[in-house]
Order: sequence, then structure tokens, then C-alpha cells
Amino acid sequence: MAEQSLDEIMSSRNSSSETTAAPAVVEQAPAAAPAATGTGDRDDKGRFAPKAPGQPGAEPSAAPAGQQSNGQVPIQALDAERNRRKETEERHERELRELRAQLTRMQPAQEAAPQPKKPEIWEDPNGFIQSELTPVQQQIAEMREELWENKAVSRHTPEVVSAAKEAAEKLFGTPQGAELHRRITASGNPFDNLVAWHKEQTISSETGGDLEAYKKRVIEEYLAAGNQPQQLQPSPTPAPAALPTSFAGAPSAGPRGGPEYGGPRPLSEIMKR
Repeated sequence: MAEQSLDEIMSSRNSSSETTAAPAVVEQAPAAAPAATGTGDRDDKGRFAPKAPGQPGAEPSAAPAGQQSNGQVPIQALDAERNRRKETEERHERELRELRAQLTRMQPAQEAAPQPKKPEIWEDPNGFIQSELTPVQQQIAEMREELWENKAVSRHTPEVVSAAKEAAEKLFGTPQGAELHRRITASGNPFDNLVAWHKEQTISSETGGDLEAYKKRVIEEYLAAGNQPQQLQPSPTPAPAALPTSFAGAPSAGPRGGPEYGGPRPLSEIMKR
């Protein structure tokens, strides 16, 4: 519903006040005062008779609240209406500003930056060459990374490499992750370095960072379970074989005579064999 102007509101109030106040102007004639009975202000039954409006001591009738005796709106009511309207307008303007601020925050802070224009060879030869080499360099880097990963998988099994990659992904975006990236890319195969780092982290988490204390604790737990260390028994030394005191009467194992030497064999005979 459209908001009415202040003049329309005032005119409607004036007309309503006049219509409601008109019947109050017409007053009935006061009833005739009872005849004096010699008792002053009392009637014939001994009650005090009401005083007429014209008689002294009668109180004048009070005008309706918020309305002057001549039927016009008082200045206080007009000022109050103006103040209420001003407060309403200020509240609406404040709500509108807050709504605009919320819409501004909901919009993206920055629009996507436009793609840089590819340099021309006659304008920027170095920039043109770099723009042409960048995609090739990226492709070479991807191929090299894939080759490194395949070598690490063949050396450490796919499960070990996958576990190391999952552990590294948990540090993404943290200072520890940045330090890990510098460590594994310093030299050698990054995937081999990543697997070595993951093994160190696993051992550290299991041993608490102290390998010797971990070994000692494992031994104590093993002994507390009732297991006794096995003592190594020395192996029996075999008895030496009895040797004859003299070989004079012992027969020889082979013939006394050897094969006769017939000279060097020709090359054709050797090649035939």
C-alpha cells in the first residue's frame, strides 16, 4: 500500500475529529431547576441538586485529549508525527544500506584475471620463444615425473608408494608440507625420497623417536612373557682320522707307468675335437 503524505493524514484526522466532535457541540438544554423549598441547594427529597453550567462553581467541560477547543490539531501532535515519520525513513534507509552491503559481500571479490596476450615474434622475440617453450617444458616435466614414479613403484611396490603419497597429501598447505617438498626435490628421485621419509615417519611413530629404547622395551616384553633366550650349544669336534705310521708297505693306487709322450698334436686334430 502506498504511503500517504503528511497533509493527507492531517486532513483525514481533522475531518474525523470534526465529525466526532460535532455531536458534542449540540448540548441539550439543562433541565429546569427544581423550585426552591427553602432548603438552599437541596431538592424536595433532601438531596443536593446539580448545579447548572451557568451557575458559579460549575466546572467547565474539558476538551477531548489531543484536540484544541477550536478543533485544530495541536502543535505537539504534529511534531510527534513528523518525528515518527523521520525515524521510519531513517530506518528504511539503514536497512537498505545493510542489504546492499550483504549483496556486495556475496559477490566474488575479484573477477578472473584476463589471459595475457601471446607476444608476437616481431614485437618480443624472447617472450615469444618462452611462450612456445613453456608447454613443451611442462610436458617434459610431466613425463619425467611419471618415469620417476614408475621406477619407485618397481623398486618399492605400488602399495608403499601409494601410502607415502597419502601421508604427504595430509601435509598439503602446511609449513611441514613445504619443507617436505624442498627435501624430496633437492636431489635424486623425489618418489624414492618420499618413500624414505614415510619409512622414517612410520618408525618414529612406532618407536617414539628412540630406536634403542624401543629395542630394550621389546626385549623386556619378550622376557616378561616367560620366554627365555636360547643358549647356543657348542658343536662337537670330530675325532681326527687315524693315519698309518709308514707308507712303505702300502700299495700304490694307480699304475706305475704313465702315458708315453708322442709330441705336440696338430691344430687340425685339436679343432676336430
